[in-house]
Amino acid sequence: MAEQSSDEELWQRAVDGDPDARERIAELTDRYSRLTLRRQGVSQPDLDDLAQEAVLGVDRCRTSARGVRVFQKFVYFRTLSILKTHRSRQRRRQAEDLDSHDPASHHPPPGAEAERHELTLAVARCRDALPEPLLMVVNLRHTNDCTLPEIATRLSLSLGGVRERLRRAWQQVHACLRGRGFSLEDDLP
Repeated sequence: MAEQSSDEELWQRAVDGDPDARERIAELTDRYSRLTLRRQGVSQPDLDDLAQEAVLGVDRCRTSARGVRVFQKFVYFRTLSILKTHRSRQRRRQAEDLDSHDPASHHPPPGAEAERHELTLAVARCRDALPEPLLMVVNLRHTNDCTLPEIATRLSLSLGGVRERLRRAWQQVHACLRGRGFSLEDDLP
């Protein structure tokens, strides 16, 4: 690369398969994600793993993400999504560790509470199993409480594209829940 390219040109070259551009995109993603993670107070051991996950995730999304004039925002929100998932898993593991040390926790809550508890855990597992593009939209909508137009702007998608991703995400979550033995109404949100 003899001269500095704009993010948009660099991204397009990476999409077209230029290995130098892909490497540069990976370097930029690593830098931007580490900066985001440091600002969020992530410690060094987790920072390395999460930054690597962001690099891999951005590379996987390379062909589906539109426009790079929002590349830094794309990496920022991708990194925040990874961090939220990581922290959610950490909290779940900590709760499971606490439960395993509490003898009373081995008995599920009575009646409807037990079913609700099981359903909540199953929904979380099914949501975490979504493909990254769908998970990003679901997290922005339900974790960050973003409106559909805000999500469309942040991810450079059309409003219809956001709605379609949410619809597909809920279809997959419902199918996953049915596969786990939960009977749900056929109406999707």
